[in-house]
Amino acid sequence: MHLEPIERLVLVNPPYSSVYHSEKIVKSMIPPLGLLYLHSNVKDYCDVHIIDGELYNSMEDIIADIKRLDPDAVGVTMQTPT
Repeated sequence: MHLEPIERLVLVNPPYSSVYHSEKIVKSMIPPLGLLYLHSNVKDYCDVHIIDGELYNSMEDIIADIKRLDPDAVGVTMQTPT
């Protein structure tokens, strides 16, 4: 099996405050540190973009941005409210 190298990577932090309304203030103040750490480790090997869903108005805008960037791979972080 031969894997092609990833040239463009998009890392996504979903808009949790749209699901967990009571956490909007807290979630919107905390940067996606896991994605930032990952970015710092792979930035020398590929073109990396981070999309912080908390800064977008809708899920459609996030999807449009991902499509515009035309990535080879998309990584999505997952969190729980606890």
